[in-house]
Amino acid sequence: METPGTTGLAASARSCMLGRELHGASAAMREALYDPNAAKATVDVRINADLHARAAAKGLDASSIAERALAQELERIAQEELRAQLRAEVDAYDAFVEEHGSFADLVRAHHGSV
Repeated sequence: METPGTTGLAASARSCMLGRELHGASAAMREALYDPNAAKATVDVRINADLHARAAAKGLDASSIAERALAQELERIAQEELRAQLRAEVDAYDAFVEEHGSFADLVRAHHGSV
């Protein structure tokens, strides 16, 4: 249950925090997920032999595709982690407002209702 007069404030904060995250504004503030200029490593990856043969026949570069796929998966995981962090922060804010009221409530209590 929200404290009277805080519904708009809590909803606005939630919308701003989640909206910014969903539209990628926070991506610029994060560190890079990996160094794209790092040296290449030789790794052992097992994939379906027929799939590899068909991809090679079409001239596809399995290493480049695998690298892009791993980068995309790292980005997806980073977005999930950020969503969870933002959700926890919004929940903490909502709990604080529920217990103590909002800044607007404090101002109204101090100066009286306008």
